[in-house]
Amino acid sequence: MRCYIEFLIDKWKDNLPDVVHLHDYHVVVPFIGIKQELAKYDLDVSSIITIHLLTWPKYEFNFYIASGIDETPISVLTKEGRKNLTFNEIYAICEKRFSIDEDYYPPSVEKIGAFVCDLVTTVSESYLKSDIIPSLGFELIDFKADYVWDGCDWEYDEIYKRVMENFEAEMREVLSLSSDTKISHKEMRRYLLTYKLGHLKQSPLINSTRVLETIREISYDNPFINNGKDMAFTDSGPLVITTGRISHQKGFETILEAIPDVIKIIPNAKFLFLILPTEYSLQEIREYSEHVKKYPNNLRIIFGLSAEVFHLAHIVADVYCALSRWEPFGIIALEAMASKLPVIATKVGGLQESVIDIRINPEMGTGILIQKNNPSQFTSALISLFKLVQICEDGAYSEVESLQIINQIPDEIIKSRVLIDKNYYLKIRENCLERVKNNFRWSIVYLKLIELYDKIKIKRD
Repeated sequence: MRCYIEFLIDKWKDNLPDVVHLHDYHVVVPFIGIKQELAKYDLDVSSIITIHLLTWPKYEFNFYIASGIDETPISVLTKEGRKNLTFNEIYAICEKRFSIDEDYYPPSVEKIGAFVCDLVTTVSESYLKSDIIPSLGFELIDFKADYVWDGCDWEYDEIYKRVMENFEAEMREVLSLSSDTKISHKEMRRYLLTYKLGHLKQSPLINSTRVLETIREISYDNPFINNGKDMAFTDSGPLVITTGRISHQKGFETILEAIPDVIKIIPNAKFLFLILPTEYSLQEIREYSEHVKKYPNNLRIIFGLSAEVFHLAHIVADVYCALSRWEPFGIIALEAMASKLPVIATKVGGLQESVIDIRINPEMGTGILIQKNNPSQFTSALISLFKLVQICEDGAYSEVESLQIINQIPDEIIKSRVLIDKNYYLKIRENCLERVKNNFRWSIVYLKLIELYDKIKIKRD
């Protein structure tokens, strides 16, 4: 990297970049090398580092020296103004403990990178305040820290059109629908649950032999788990989906723990996991599979990337859940809302910024926010939304029948809302789409990033 910078200085000294944007810790060491090389020619470059997820890599001072960092002073923006600091000084400042009782650890690469850069950003205000600033030095960076939301360009109309192009003919054949009959959302859901899940044309993509072997072992005595040949449900029902990689972070266990309480009230409730296994999650694969065996009428898990039904599941589902224990942002919630899917999410990180709780703001609400690790709250939220679906979807209830369904809604605020508007679920769906369109398109999100670029360029001028 130093050789490349020397080449640029020699050939294009007047056209060096205005800003260098770093992402996470991986490029911190080469960036310090860049700044040192530029400093030798009395040059510098504005910089911004975005921390998407803290991972805490920590190395002793000699690691950096062995990586090519020398003692050439570089310009660092501190709370007191710009200072020319050697790497020895930078490391000493970043390794400073807040109390003598605190155990000593080398400073993280992320902390050094944040201190050295002109601006520190992350993907949500919540994560910035709860994790980034406290973890990376408080006063070392709080004056130069900001956030830029992630974005999502999923277009509902395009996805719906693609789903119909891929599946409409088969839907009509399986459901015995004539060509002039409009296929309802309820019928599309029935197609996925009672047919398509058991008739995938391709096995979900799994790149690990160990994961495939684990799934194969499980399938010997579990007919509901088989890579690409899972059994479909025998009936249809309200559907909640979840997606993501298998890890403790994602909180899938909360969903599994809630299943028995949900199906006591809604026996035909369906749970579909489209989740990505890794070699670190072999035990979870086994444990989750036991739940499928225990609830064969309610739960299916597709392990691996199943592109064939990924968009279809988003279009036909009734609720999406993102029950992460921590989540810097959570693009999965945006993808769900862009698919007109109300979201049940935990009050962590960016999820509490993207999802608007219908109980707090019923006019603009896009879902329900709950505490993490709380199956009881999840059960209440899911039953409430499923009952909204039932009232709206089946429609032709008498006044008495409608009241009976409404009285089964656990949440009193939601119950009072649906008494006013029996089609409130449809409003939530439209709110979801509008929320993404008006706040989280990349064409909107990047405008703040441009402002931040201009801000640090002005500081350097």
